[in-house]
Amino acid sequence: MEWHPVIDAVEGPTGAWHLLDASGARIGRIELRRVMNGTELRYRVEFRGDVIGWAVSLRTACERLNQAYLRTHGPGGGAMADWGEATRRRAAHARAVEAHGLRGGNGGNGGNGGNGGNGGNGAPASTPPRHGGGRPTGRPPP
Repeated sequence: MEWHPVIDAVEGPTGAWHLLDASGARIGRIELRRVMNGTELRYRVEFRGDVIGWAVSLRTACERLNQAYLRTHGPGGGAMADWGEATRRRAAHARAVEAHGLRGGNGGNGGNGGNGGNGGNGAPASTPPRHGGGRPTGRPPP
């Protein structure tokens, strides 16, 4: 028999279940409710005080609650490793920018270096420097 979150569901009071984590702390709550003017039964799934969904079976409700709990233990989104793809794309983009002369000299860190003192923002050398090398300061430009 495979493990399933419904195995860890603890009932009490009647019609209400909660799941526990490894330390014995409550993960969330599942309640059996009558809906649709009392004609249907549904399981209301609550995690950290917020309703995260409804289910037609206790098994599905436990799965949803367990998935919500597990999502809090890792980073959101995809894998953190890019296996070199993003690195190659960034390098190719940098080469294309350099080839087209869109980068303004070596003043990329702001200041007055680079292409005409504009902080390396890609503007022609004849453009006067902007306030603080191209970084917004909260004041209108001169």
